[in-house]
Amino acid sequence: MELGIGAGTLTMLCKRFSNANSFEEIVELVEKGDLSKIDIRICDRTDEKIDTLPYDLTLSNFGNLKEDATDADIALGILHMIFEIIGMMAVFATKNDTIKEAILIGNIVTIPNVKKMLKQIEDLHNIKFIIPENPQFAVAIGAIQSLE
Repeated sequence: MELGIGAGTLTMLCKRFSNANSFEEIVELVEKGDLSKIDIRICDRTDEKIDTLPYDLTLSNFGNLKEDATDADIALGILHMIFEIIGMMAVFATKNDTIKEAILIGNIVTIPNVKKMLKQIEDLHNIKFIIPENPQFAVAIGAIQSLE
């Protein structure tokens, strides 16, 4: 299954809603971001622990956008939303299948902390995300290998 959401979506949304002008700038920004200024999470709505759900599970992407949210917070919120979409689309695609693995490729999966963002989805939905070596070149590598 292909999904048309990735580095291009991230870059254009960040250009529009923050002062980031390149993928490299976004990568630097997200390291400084704070999701608590962007998303609503379970911990924002209750002090009670729910045994089956992580305390920091997202309830609403951008549902808690604070006035003092920085460009870094917004960029992280956009990245986090994109990976929740990618992760959940993989969950839906594997729901009625014995295969419970999804291979993620593209420039966007080279961003540090991507695996951490996907870990919660892996744990909740019994899926394994695989990021191959040099994922930003996966399509080109596959095309070259198919010629051999």
